[in-house]
Amino acid sequence: PTLAIDPFLVLRRSLDSEVLQRSICLPRFRKVLGIVLSIGNRLNTAGPTGKPRADAFTLDSLLMLNQAKSFDKKTTFLHYLVMVIRKNKSFLLNFKEDVPTAFKAEKIQWKQLVLEIERLEKDLNEVRKIALFTSSGTMDDSQTLQTSTVSLSDEVEILRKTAIGRFTLDACLRLGAVVSEIQKTKEHFDELLRYFGEDDNTTIVPEDVFAIVASFARNFDVCLEQLIAHEKAKAKEVRARSRVKPLASSSFDSDHDRLVSLSTKRFQSDGMDGVLSEMKNKSQGIHRLSFSGHMSG
Repeated sequence: PTLAIDPFLVLRRSLDSEVLQRSICLPRFRKVLGIVLSIGNRLNTAGPTGKPRADAFTLDSLLMLNQAKSFDKKTTFLHYLVMVIRKNKSFLLNFKEDVPTAFKAEKIQWKQLVLEIERLEKDLNEVRKIALFTSSGTMDDSQTLQTSTVSLSDEVEILRKTAIGRFTLDACLRLGAVVSEIQKTKEHFDELLRYFGEDDNTTIVPEDVFAIVASFARNFDVCLEQLIAHEKAKAKEVRARSRVKPLASSSFDSDHDRLVSLSTKRFQSDGMDGVLSEMKNKSQGIHRLSFSGHMSG
């Protein structure tokens, strides 16, 4: 059972310590999600044809943020999110430090792991039968592995007599502990899905959640690097112009402010009905996302 235990514990600990403790999500990541929801609502409710405000958004919407673009086909929702956070709440830029095990847990295949546990249970049960009859010394040609009628306490005593029997007892205990952990993890995962307002019939599995979180964090960092590189290039251009003629009245900081403002107008002028297209109103009978520290207007 060892091969199955190690990856399972990674997944179990991820759900337990990184997601469910401290009000399901850790502070910085929770606030980033709140800003995503806040910006999405601002964009989707803008204009005469604006949509109703949403209470939540589906998890996989996080992967769409770098796909929804303004009319310039360059600035994405995720770029704008990074700009807003960098300008107003820079302490959130390293939110991925809150979810370090997501990058490990995303590689674990839940369904495959459960199938492996079930296979181990079946194989171990066959080994137990063989060890039981071998240890008892009562099996003859007329007996089969399915005819044992000994009590549990007698079975344990019989298995303790031989090396294979002792191995079987130890393996049964260890595998039983893993099966118990599977049930606990499933309960925690169901709680997590309810927190995010996912439908009861969702097909999402644990590794999907962590893959989404990890991908979002990586995409966020890429956008941050792109913005920093753009600012450095812009600053270099400004310095080059300053050697030729005096700078215009606008400073680099005001240029950055205009970029943020322009990005907002571009999203709104383009309609952006597709931004967070999976965002939906979940005000009826579900546990709403509760975020603190939303971006101030």
